[in-house]
Amino acid sequence: MALKTNALGWATLSPNVSFEYRVAPKWTLDLSLSYNPFTFNDNKKWRHISVQPEARYWICAPFGGHFVGAHLLYMHYNAGNVHLPFGIWEQLQRYRFQGNLYGGGLVYGYHHIINKRWSIEGVIGLGFAHTCSKYYRCKNCGRYMGIAKKNIFMPTKLSLSVVYVID
Repeated sequence: MALKTNALGWATLSPNVSFEYRVAPKWTLDLSLSYNPFTFNDNKKWRHISVQPEARYWICAPFGGHFVGAHLLYMHYNAGNVHLPFGIWEQLQRYRFQGNLYGGGLVYGYHHIINKRWSIEGVIGLGFAHTCSKYYRCKNCGRYMGIAKKNIFMPTKLSLSVVYVID
């Protein structure tokens, strides 16, 4: 078992926690939760709550070395006036969106052991997501414009986590 937190999530002011449990000699299940309740200067918002379950296959043994896996993703969000990299969602700079994102993808990661209890883990995931949200023309005034749906091929996971191995 391990308890983790993603430092990259904290860098975006999104408190988060993950719990991972070994279910077979080379398999673990991970559940990540993230929350951001904040509105920033200039009414920038990346408010969300997200849940991401993941199954991992470890090349050598759980909680050490390389692994591959698959995950699902659900996020309820209220976001606007934000620039995302790689042109993922350009309208997010001009409009505010409030809705849900559903997706999934594949991951690759590496778990570096520091000592018996502490580790550092890096993970990258790519996949597909579908969003359905209400959108508003103005970032501040909130004039309702309609429903927006979007399918996106995108990074679905990016983490650099501090890990505490329970046993």
